[in-house]
Amino acid sequence: IALATFEGGWIVGKVIATDVYEFRLIVAEPGGPNKEVVIQKHDVKALCDPGHLPAVQEAVSVDKDVREESLGASAKRNTRVRPKDEELVDMLESKRPYPVVLRDGERWAGSVASFGRWDVTLRLYGGAELVVLFHALHPKTLD
Repeated sequence: IALATFEGGWIVGKVIATDVYEFRLIVAEPGGPNKEVVIQKHDVKALCDPGHLPAVQEAVSVDKDVREESLGASAKRNTRVRPKDEELVDMLESKRPYPVVLRDGERWAGSVASFGRWDVTLRLYGGAELVVLFHALHPKTLD
């Protein structure tokens, strides 16, 4: 799996365990042994298939105004936003581009492929899919 984190950028590894608040991954170190990494779930902002990672990284842009706010991961629930299900259903059915802006200013746009209680899956131009976690969204996404 490829995980985008607020603190460490993209991390590619194999999930070996999950807990209520964290992931444990095995990450291959270039030229060295594999190492175990523990990542707090609220630090993860998005994820994708490692094969889609180059396309996902190419599709990202930056909202400079949001980037200047210097927001990052937050475990505080009152700082989180969530799109309304009705809006996501409309986007899913219409296939219109849905732009998301994350708390650190990263921005992607794609059609809604699916959504759940905690996330939305975007199908980016070219077919790569990106799962964005709602806790990572900036309120600008809802504008």
